[in-house]
Amino acid sequence: MSETINNSKIQTDRIKQSYDTVYQSEKSGIPSLNISRWPRNRWDGMIHSCPTHARNALEIGCGNGVVLYHIADRCEALTGIEISPKRCEMARANLVGLKTPVEIIQGNVEDGIDKPDGSCDLILWADVIEHVVDVFAAMREVSRLLSPGGMLITSTPNMAYFRYRLALLFGKFPGTAAQDEGFAVRQGEMYDGGHLHYFTINTLKKLYRMNGIEPIQAVGFGRLGRFHNFMPSFLSGTAQVMGKKRDT
Repeated sequence: MSETINNSKIQTDRIKQSYDTVYQSEKSGIPSLNISRWPRNRWDGMIHSCPTHARNALEIGCGNGVVLYHIADRCEALTGIEISPKRCEMARANLVGLKTPVEIIQGNVEDGIDKPDGSCDLILWADVIEHVVDVFAAMREVSRLLSPGGMLITSTPNMAYFRYRLALLFGKFPGTAAQDEGFAVRQGEMYDGGHLHYFTINTLKKLYRMNGIEPIQAVGFGRLGRFHNFMPSFLSGTAQVMGKKRDT
């Protein structure tokens, strides 16, 4: 058991070091987003799917704070957790001056977050779940923090996307974060952008149900806008699933 824990910590430390290297020259500032249109990317998708009001919102893997910034006017309080110390600093700098109270925590969801059970009525993570070492531990913590009736929004690359299926058909690995079958990475970046796990919309739904969260909607998006939503499991490069915590 202790060997498993030590190996997990080593992997987590390597991920943290990798992200600090990749984002060491990241410039401050929040990019402008056209959130009035159908989502084109994971940031758009998160913001599009967020409810119009939340009491306490938590974003896991908040990066530079772009999503928190754009949903701040819908929330009474915001929390972001980020594994990379450098990105935590960036998020704090980018979110200074918001009217909504915001807390940025440097840490790892798998290790637990110092918040009471059921204290969040909105939890979101955009392209994060594929990076965590222990998905089951992370989901247990998400379920613990989510209040009954609270909403969880998860996005991750969709391995059932037709382009990925075609790549596999022709014997190539469909890198989901890097070209050249996952090898064309940035300096200091891990293989395929540090993706450790791969999901489909269906597997996300199974993971939700295992943790007391009922899936309510899957949304497809991409460069062609609403077209990707006609059949998200096949036409969307991203698997995004919203779900609500069961009351019992």
